[in-house]
Amino acid sequence: MMGAMTQHLLSPELRTLRVEVMRWALAHGRPLNRDAITIVLGTSRADAKAALRPERRFRTKDLAVFLHQMVPQYCERSGLVAPPHVAESMWTYLAFLADPATSASLAPRSSSAAALLAALSDVACLDGDGREVRPRRLARPAVRRVGGRANARRAGSAAAGSVTPLPHRARATTP
Repeated sequence: MMGAMTQHLLSPELRTLRVEVMRWALAHGRPLNRDAITIVLGTSRADAKAALRPERRFRTKDLAVFLHQMVPQYCERSGLVAPPHVAESMWTYLAFLADPATSASLAPRSSSAAALLAALSDVACLDGDGREVRPRRLARPAVRRVGGRANARRAGSAAAGSVTPLPHRARATTP
């Protein structure tokens, strides 16, 4: 199970933050994958250290690079595989940081929460509520029957079109 494997990747401070985010997501009916939020938090910390900037500073112009380059690089360095729906968990994390009732917040000089969520929606193909956009099936494909009624009428038999066993003498035998 990946959750146990990712546990050691976060400092105690980030593990506490992850628990807060998970509780907030549950209380607000938001999707959150435990492994995905672990990867988002780890990537964010690694990026902040490398760029010598505060953690939790997110800018709209950086979201595509964060999701599509930095998360995969972090996963590769850590020996992890990013689970599906990382973007949905990222949306939930940004919404958590934007909530004034939470203990953590966006770092100074971050883009506004509304701008971040709109940019994340564009970058990650999320709907206005932060959920992945799944293509809708407009119409069901026509059911194609093999050996249907038309074959039965042509053959003049109700059994036409069904699978019939081979005569006993035509069956293969094993020595």
